[in-house]
Amino acid sequence: MSLLSWNCRGSGGSLRSRKMQHLARLMSSTHSQVTFISETRNSRITANDLTDHFHVSDSFVVPAIGLSGGLWLMWNDDVDVDIISSSHYYVLACVVQKSRVHSFNLVCVYGDPHHRQTDSIWNDVSSFVVQNQGRPTLCMGDLNNIMHPNKKWGPGPPCLSQINNFCALIKKCGLMDLGYSGPAYTWTNKRFTTNPTFERLDRCLGDAEWCQAFPYTAVYHLPMLYSDHTPILVTPDPSYSKPKRKFKFQNWWLSETDFHEVAIQAWTEAAGKPFHQRTKVLTTSLKKWVKKKKPLNQQLSEIECQLSFVQQSPPHLIDHTKEAILIREHNLTLDKITEHYRQLSKKHWATEGDRNTKFFQQACTRRRQKNRILSIRNNSGLVISNPQDIALEFTNYFTNLFTSSVPMQDYNFDYEGTITNEFVNSTPSVDECLQILKSMKLNAAPGPDGLNVAFYRAAWPWIKMDVHKLVADFYLSGNFPRPLNATEIILIPKKTHASQVTDYRPISLTNVVYRLIAKSLANRLKEELPNYIHQSQHAFIQGRRIIDNIIIAQEIVHSFNLKAFKEQAFLLKIDLAKAFDRIEWSFVLNALRRRGYHGHFTKLVHACISTAYFSVNVNGESYGNI
Repeated sequence: MSLLSWNCRGSGGSLRSRKMQHLARLMSSTHSQVTFISETRNSRITANDLTDHFHVSDSFVVPAIGLSGGLWLMWNDDVDVDIISSSHYYVLACVVQKSRVHSFNLVCVYGDPHHRQTDSIWNDVSSFVVQNQGRPTLCMGDLNNIMHPNKKWGPGPPCLSQINNFCALIKKCGLMDLGYSGPAYTWTNKRFTTNPTFERLDRCLGDAEWCQAFPYTAVYHLPMLYSDHTPILVTPDPSYSKPKRKFKFQNWWLSETDFHEVAIQAWTEAAGKPFHQRTKVLTTSLKKWVKKKKPLNQQLSEIECQLSFVQQSPPHLIDHTKEAILIREHNLTLDKITEHYRQLSKKHWATEGDRNTKFFQQACTRRRQKNRILSIRNNSGLVISNPQDIALEFTNYFTNLFTSSVPMQDYNFDYEGTITNEFVNSTPSVDECLQILKSMKLNAAPGPDGLNVAFYRAAWPWIKMDVHKLVADFYLSGNFPRPLNATEIILIPKKTHASQVTDYRPISLTNVVYRLIAKSLANRLKEELPNYIHQSQHAFIQGRRIIDNIIIAQEIVHSFNLKAFKEQAFLLKIDLAKAFDRIEWSFVLNALRRRGYHGHFTKLVHACISTAYFSVNVNGESYGNI
């Protein structure tokens, strides 16, 4: 967790000013969950404006009085903030850190620069701390006071009586300075040509409970830009480490001129190995290849510098050919960046129009925040926040869900069927495999191997024979390579404040080659399926619509209220929880056998459903082997 405090000395007129752009970069680079901005000198900007512009979860605004004061408090989805009280000089709030389910008091202060309201401000703070005892208290902001004579450098001696009075007020609140790292002073009058003054006016304070709960709190004084005050970053727990990034194929790689050369070389070098090992060699080679390339934003900056250099020449000396080449490269790089964020954002409906990279970036951020699991309530009702414990809770749940109470015995697949449909008993051709790939979404999330549909579509000219050989061997032998049937369970919250395991919807991510084989089997079942499913069942059957059942249910309920309906009756709705996950394998196989499917076809279906194994993805890390 991190908190940011900055006296911006005016918003710069609007949220599009350079100062506000700098603030947005600060919030992004520091990953601040809570941001406090003082002396905004703006009364027109609303909380909704802040929420939309800075892409935060919520915000609170104390408008400026004329060109004096003005406070903003913004926070994201990682915390819940309850505003208790506010004035022209402070915002008092209660903050709940979701990852640890810890709550603390937050005091955001903009001290009176004229020192007329100092006593009143800190008396209100003291009352707030006393009324909310039992929670740690953190205070941050521009206090407009120093706590020691050596916290001022410049002409004129510091006012000792003022320092002593301020220290007494701080002590009354039970607060203490948390130290800092960085420049010694946080404010300067910038009179560098004469006699400048430097003071440490901005600071972070905490009480004893805070120091006990967050003993490793780190406070950083950031570089002073666009204001005469230094931003302050507070990190209560600086030991956080990001999960190791997994390989995922990026669609923009296909725009690189040397992509196919590198991919074909890696695929050819692994000839003779099983398919899953060849994909491993390929992904390893692609990871090394992409690391050698400069980041796209860096490429964009370098192109812009070159373009600026060309355009600085006198009009009659401008190299228009080179200028056109650079502009074309600039557009191509922008397209790659847009494609990158479009793929991550999962906005499948946004297929045409402007690049709108900012929109996709925001969608990625919001999606990541929404899906992050910071804590979970276990079966005992206890809230757990340790990543390992959260993962264990999910793996135990899915292990129990997928474990059969009646283990399947050896099944005899050596029998003849009555279905004579040639298509049902045929092996997919190369063209059929391609058509199945074309029916899949290009930007659908890849499976554990990281290779998505876009890769297979682009690599089809040189990979199709190997893919078809894998499919043909499966149809011939009925054996599916287990490593290719690895499945990763992604957890999507069903509601805004998901707190239990059952509040998350599991999405199974399988490898593309498995999807291809499963879809080919489904296509062969599809022709016969309407003959097996009762006419009252409308879901998932081609030519039937589930909405028909809704209309029928409405008519039944309506008929109950008719005077002509004289019978005594009731309506019962049955919902089978996790019905699909609880179906026994033996039931599926016996159902296929009774419907006349050949034993070999039943064996193919059994190979698909019995060789799968699962891991659960929690915040980017995979856990378990279910």
